[in-house]
Amino acid sequence: MRPIQNRAQVPQVALLLETSTEYGRGLLRGILRFSRLHGPWSLCVAPGHFDQALPKARSWKGTGIIARICSRRMEARIGATGLPFVASSLFESSALLQAGRYGEIRTNSVEIGRMGALHLLDAGLHHFAFCGFGTCNWSAARETSFCETLKARSRTCSTHHITSANWRQRHDWIKRWERERPIMASWLKSLPKPVGVMACNDACGRDVLQVCASEGLRIPDDVAVIGVDNERDVVRTVQSASFQHRPRS
Repeated sequence: MRPIQNRAQVPQVALLLETSTEYGRGLLRGILRFSRLHGPWSLCVAPGHFDQALPKARSWKGTGIIARICSRRMEARIGATGLPFVASSLFESSALLQAGRYGEIRTNSVEIGRMGALHLLDAGLHHFAFCGFGTCNWSAARETSFCETLKARSRTCSTHHITSANWRQRHDWIKRWERERPIMASWLKSLPKPVGVMACNDACGRDVLQVCASEGLRIPDDVAVIGVDNERDVVRTVQSASFQHRPRS
């Protein structure tokens, strides 16, 4: 049996992850599994979205941090602690990346884009498009890989960018979406049909599905949509009777 560790020796690790997303919850499950196998760890988990904060309790004697950095302020605060740090998608934080003294959990966005293109090609489609976030490096990497994979097979690709990845977290998100939605609608309607659309993640895919529903575009007959992250419940919320599968004549 593994000897019981003294409480003072148990690593105290802060987890600053967006547990409101399947990606963040998947990371959390993996960390908990690692802790059970190689720990124990004392984990400080702050449930929520991207607005995370370091523990302030006096009893928290931190020995490490695992976090998704989404602001310069949080980047500075984590760096100032001097604690060992593992980041999720560190390449979104240039200062810490340049410092070169932190670990990183990174998705293989190049492979994700390639797999998305091959899947739509295997579906027998001849027209392709990519919808992503204009301010995210990981989205750009997936888009580039998606388009290059298609180009290597003599296929072209149309692209569309939502101006911000976190517009839903802002107080004026309704106004922002009111500006974004008609632009996306015009783009989707302009595409030759049937078309295969890859969304950079499932949050973006949900927006594509919502616009298709409001514009009378049939899923998957007119627009076949694939996303990333396995947010099944989120995607199901926008599936409705308007998404009727009818054979193309």
